[in-house]
Amino acid sequence: FGDLSLAYPIMRGLAPIFTLLFSFLLLNEVIEDEMILGVLLISLGVVLLGLQKTTVSAGHSKAFLFACGNAIIIAAYTIVDGQGARLSGNAWSYVGLLMFMNGLIFPALLFWQRKRVAPIMQSIAYLKQRVIYLLIGGFCIIGSYSIALWAMTQAPISLVAAIRETSVLFAFLFAIRFLRERLYPQRVLGIIGICIGLIVIRMTQS
Repeated sequence: FGDLSLAYPIMRGLAPIFTLLFSFLLLNEVIEDEMILGVLLISLGVVLLGLQKTTVSAGHSKAFLFACGNAIIIAAYTIVDGQGARLSGNAWSYVGLLMFMNGLIFPALLFWQRKRVAPIMQSIAYLKQRVIYLLIGGFCIIGSYSIALWAMTQAPISLVAAIRETSVLFAFLFAIRFLRERLYPQRVLGIIGICIGLIVIRMTQS
């Protein structure tokens, strides 16, 4: 319903704010005011990357609504997994079991959805032809999420969640490079906001 650089920054940018709220209400997790400011700056910066509408995304309020809904989902699983990693006592084993379960459930759902358009063996053949992409994607997901969950055992969940969402900068650069999307002044402000937020958090930790 809208550009990647509209929906993705909004859902990733609002997620840390919801995570901050949920972690306070559900886990009684409190961080310093300066860190809250840093989180808000990062969130605002990420959202600003998606505020400038183009002829492609103009009028598509559904993209915004879906992005907001997904931000709540992101915050929910972040809280669940962050606390789960803490309670398990080992973030690496927790994420290993998590990915193992996902690896059982997701293919089952995938084959069930595709059975109407292709036989199971045809779907398996399709996956075999692209096994290198599966391995690369799986390695990136497991590696990045393992690091994030480990960080949540060492620092406040909301703080790690905010820093994690700075990945939107890379997604935005990819959108410019491969999808030919433009760099607007508002998006430049967003990049600056993200950088300032990171600086504020780092200075507070010092």
